[in-house]
Amino acid sequence: MTAALSYHKLALGPIITGLKNAHAFISKGVAHIEAEGDDPNDYLTARLAPDMIDFIEQVQRFTDSAKGIPPRVNPDVAVFTLPDEEKTFPELLDRINRTIDYLEGVDEKSFEGKEGVEITMEFAGGAVQVTYSTLEYVMTFAHPNFW
Repeated sequence: MTAALSYHKLALGPIITGLKNAHAFISKGVAHIEAEGDDPNDYLTARLAPDMIDFIEQVQRFTDSAKGIPPRVNPDVAVFTLPDEEKTFPELLDRINRTIDYLEGVDEKSFEGKEGVEITMEFAGGAVQVTYSTLEYVMTFAHPNFW
């Protein structure tokens, strides 16, 4: 018999797996860059479109999305801050590892009974407010924005 899926595992399990996968494929990319003798900055500053943020900022944003889940689900969970100072692949990989460590350290009990709690998020400098249950937030905002 399979144990029930907890809200904690539902909210954080796929995100932790995604972070570990990102770490693995970025590490493989770094090994390729080094083997080819390419300039890492060509990749770190790469954009798929002119109006898109570069690779460094992409990593910063998906780790921000990940680390924002616990304190939004339960404001009593400590907020984990990461200044956006990374300039190299080792620094980005460290940022991913620190995000994984933070999420893996979040107590499962801190998510118990929080599925229906409402949170309001502000966008456009506060001009737009959206209220979600934390379950809606995880399923329709946090996970899609991470991925």
